[in-house]
Amino acid sequence: ELFLSNVMGLKWDEVHDIAEQVEHIQSALFFDRIDKMLGNPQFDPHGEPIPDSDGRLPVYKTFPLSEATLKKKYKLAGVTNHEGSFLKYLDSLGVSIGCSIEILQILEFDKSMSVSINTRTKTIFSYTICRNLLVI
Repeated sequence: ELFLSNVMGLKWDEVHDIAEQVEHIQSALFFDRIDKMLGNPQFDPHGEPIPDSDGRLPVYKTFPLSEATLKKKYKLAGVTNHEGSFLKYLDSLGVSIGCSIEILQILEFDKSMSVSINTRTKTIFSYTICRNLLVI
């Protein structure tokens, strides 16, 4: 997925189905070259860990934005929902892996959150959206 997004320029909502087809290639050489070309990345475009050549996964602690604290800034590290419509919605708001999300207000009646994205865009995320955004 990272090759498809970083090298081929596909959006994060377009890479999953194509990557599943590429996964059927049986050549270790092919995947070793892609890893080398990309600098041996640790995470895919959705924030999922990529195992190294020995099968070890990078260790990092994320948690859903829905469990975050008011008036704090977080970094988006991943998404748990890879559906195209969800990822397109995030794109429309300028939300991508690595962006900064500050919680401005948590609405008591439904746990939705008023947030600032990269200190510029202000919007409201439903509780469902917050559950699908992984932050550090």
